[in-house]
Amino acid sequence: MDRRDFLRLLGLGAAAGFTAVPMRAFAAAPLKVVIVGGGMAGATAARYLRLWGPLYDLDVEVTLIDSNARYVSCIMSNKVVTGETTLTRLTYGYAALQAAGVVSRNGCRRSVDAAGRRVLLSDGSSLPYD
Repeated sequence: MDRRDFLRLLGLGAAAGFTAVPMRAFAAAPLKVVIVGGGMAGATAARYLRLWGPLYDLDVEVTLIDSNARYVSCIMSNKVVTGETTLTRLTYGYAALQAAGVVSRNGCRRSVDAAGRRVLLSDGSSLPYD
């Protein structure tokens, strides 16, 4: 799915909110989404795609790929410098996302095969996406 198709799907989702047409009519199989990067933006996108899918009668399988098992937040990192908090308190894992149904994988993206709709990882494995 390229950016335009994704935006069309979002538009259909918004339109479905105003109509009685279930979104399941547009997606027979679960939609596979792969998000590369588990920072604040990637983690937030993964969480809300997974949570909001059922609102539009969509089964969305979300996989989040990040090279690290934990994320260190930059927000309020100045408090680490001043000694008000520790870096450990600004470090988060992906357990809450996994509890919401997001699959979390450690790995690095090697490339994206847009024609084959696959994200190729540095360990030689690949993940399909829609």
